[in-house]
Amino acid sequence: MTTGTLHTLDLIFGAESVTEVPSTVVLFGDDGFLFDQAKQILLHSILGTVDEDSPIRTFGGKDIEWRDLNDELSTGSLFSMGKPQPVIISEAATFITKNRTQLEDWTQHPGSASTLILLTDTWAANTKLYKLVDKHGLQISCGTPTVAKSKSKSPDTKRILQWMTTWAKTRHQIKLPSDVATFLLDISQSDFGMIDTSLAKLSLLLEKGATVTIQDIKSHVGGWKAESVWNAVDAALEGASADALACLHPIFHAGEHPLSVMGQLSWSLRRYAIAYDHYNAARRLGRGRADIMDSLKAAGFRPWQGEIDKAAARLRRLGRRRLDVIHRWLLDVDLALKGTHSREDLGRQLIERLMVSLAEAN
Repeated sequence: MTTGTLHTLDLIFGAESVTEVPSTVVLFGDDGFLFDQAKQILLHSILGTVDEDSPIRTFGGKDIEWRDLNDELSTGSLFSMGKPQPVIISEAATFITKNRTQLEDWTQHPGSASTLILLTDTWAANTKLYKLVDKHGLQISCGTPTVAKSKSKSPDTKRILQWMTTWAKTRHQIKLPSDVATFLLDISQSDFGMIDTSLAKLSLLLEKGATVTIQDIKSHVGGWKAESVWNAVDAALEGASADALACLHPIFHAGEHPLSVMGQLSWSLRRYAIAYDHYNAARRLGRGRADIMDSLKAAGFRPWQGEIDKAAARLRRLGRRRLDVIHRWLLDVDLALKGTHSREDLGRQLIERLMVSLAEAN
């Protein structure tokens, strides 16, 4: 029997196989796509085949009392063919708070007729119930995976990118190079559902087995909003702050959240920081004469339609002072958008100030 605490990605890639599901399962987190994937894997593990006739009961956490749920858990189903009946409680946070003692008892002394599956966005690790489920049941994180032992709970980008490239190949039959995956991750803000939708769209528009390019993402996924963000960055780096802000206004007016805008903006600016780091590394290591054009190519700029020449001019205009701190600027803005400036109006002002700072003379 599989017990303990896992992440949905462990189940998707088979790092952990659920051969026998315990009587208490908690799915917790905030990503709907990961919730759906974890739930499907669990139901197939319990029932084998899942269809419209499967004996699955679902209740809203705000609509059911413990006495009614207890009856449901004890009864089982005539159509379960001897297998436990899955009983799912959605939006279970309030239900868990009201019935914590009963759930603790059930987790330690469950019945055999049913498997209780709780879906909740909040799940505190310092509670007795959490520890009991970790010992006797199974709990699955359905949120963005974070770097182990990281106090800041920063996303585990490496693990997410591994999922993206594998998922693109196995589920959507397209190839996703690492630089393209990084670009898609940035504009998707680590939203697994958005990433999957984008990959599904690309798989319909491209040939089976095709290798996705950044231009494919720009053309088929980014849309006019993403294009406007990149135009805003270009304008800011050329010193045209008014043009940069004018590019952003329609995006915000259309309801785009500052976090989404920041994801696209970060990808664009990060390439300049990568080129600068590459150039400095080449100088330090003495690999012949450091060439800024080689560094821009290494950062993903392409030598067509004058792109790389324009990028070189923008890089020089940014200057060492700003290039030395651009990584920190991006991190500070991202953290502020998720904290002190999470309100949309404050987030918008923060991004506009960043654009003005980039446009100022060096």
